[in-house]
Amino acid sequence: MRPDGLGIFRLGETRTNFFLELDRGTESSSCLRDKIVDYEEVAISAHLPKLLLVCFSSTRRERSARPALGSTAMP
Repeated sequence: MRPDGLGIFRLGETRTNFFLELDRGTESSSCLRDKIVDYEEVAISAHLPKLLLVCFSSTRRERSARPALGSTAMP
């Protein structure tokens, strides 16, 4: 697993860490699903983010990728 980034969202005293995945539409949906499984396995670690933010290159790509993301346990 190689995230494209790691971020921290802060609002007042609330702090949430997240992985960032930039999807450029160059991978198949099955490849994307495999990545999500890897993120889920890594997120079990107590010190790593439990949240994944996926940014898509287009609405069309997001619609086509959603089925691969829909069954993930990772928010």
